[in-house]
Amino acid sequence: MLFTTIIRMAAEAIKLTVLIKTLVWALCLLFLSVVYYAVIKKLEVIARVCEIYGLIIIIGYITIHLAISTQGKLINLRPFFAIADINGGI
Repeated sequence: MLFTTIIRMAAEAIKLTVLIKTLVWALCLLFLSVVYYAVIKKLEVIARVCEIYGLIIIIGYITIHLAISTQGKLINLRPFFAIADINGGI
């Protein structure tokens, strides 16, 4: 009973944040199918898939940040404080 409650709570949280128009029973069915696959094939297969996805995410993250950091000019960087704030308002 606790397991089904946890699945329902996770499905509701995903529905409220990311997949707004997705039905709760569809998310629960997806969770249960992933759990069933993990029980049949053991967790090693899912761990390998997660490692591959993690590597793809890290490489994408680095690529996007490097591409963004090459845009713009250093002259456009602004200080956080005005000169009057630093001098004490003198």
